[in-house]
Amino acid sequence: MFKTIKAKVFFFVFLLVSGTALLFYLFTTDVMRKHLLKEILQRTELLARSISASASYHFISKDMLGLDHTIFHAKEKHPDIESIALVDKNWNILAHTEIEKNGMRFIKSPGNDVKHTEDLIIRKVENGYEITSPLTFANQNLGYLVLKINDSSILAAEKRMKRNILIIGTVILVFAGAVTIALSTIITRPVNTLIKGIEALRYNEVEGPLPVYSTDELGKLTQHFNELVNTITIQQESIKHYAIKLEESFISTVKSWLQQLMQEILLPWGIPQG
Repeated sequence: MFKTIKAKVFFFVFLLVSGTALLFYLFTTDVMRKHLLKEILQRTELLARSISASASYHFISKDMLGLDHTIFHAKEKHPDIESIALVDKNWNILAHTEIEKNGMRFIKSPGNDVKHTEDLIIRKVENGYEITSPLTFANQNLGYLVLKINDSSILAAEKRMKRNILIIGTVILVFAGAVTIALSTIITRPVNTLIKGIEALRYNEVEGPLPVYSTDELGKLTQHFNELVNTITIQQESIKHYAIKLEESFISTVKSWLQQLMQEILLPWGIPQG
């Protein structure tokens, strides 16, 4: 699949960095989502307690106008609030931000409890959360405040958070890609130099020692290669010198042998040697 070391190093290092970035993204997103949800629920919880305290006074004084003003003012200030209902102990609606529901029996939305204490119940319902807080005055239970918030603020905050994390992750990946390319180049540069050196040695075209780029294992390997080439060069020079000496000795021996042969042939005939 990958024919070069550089491609292999780039692929595996980039894959490792990408996997780490993905895990970081998922972990950070989950942590931030839980943190956002916790902050919003805490803010909503404080709001519910505040509305309950104000509504209890209007409830005990039978000030229906005050009850309406309290819930509508709260909803106007907090756009993520979907509805607010004030009910009596029998769950009959006394005041509701949806006016047409006044006087009707309150029906809880199906959902699961997220938090359940004596003075507060938070339930996860469809598209939001429902907070129920008792209306008390002088330690007497007068009824309940039911506040429902939608997921819009949570989803919007989560969307912004994911976008920011995604931008940061993209920058990290681009930087990691550049670092990976640089790293793979650093690793493969001495290897490519060694390959060229071996090819030069193969065709007897060595022009000098190879450059050593580092002091690590690849640098030591390059040094050993240079030492090997130097030893081979010395041995080649020695063999060449020995071959020349051997050739000269052979020629000298042949000349001497020919002279002796000529003497043996010409001497019995009295022919002088030239």
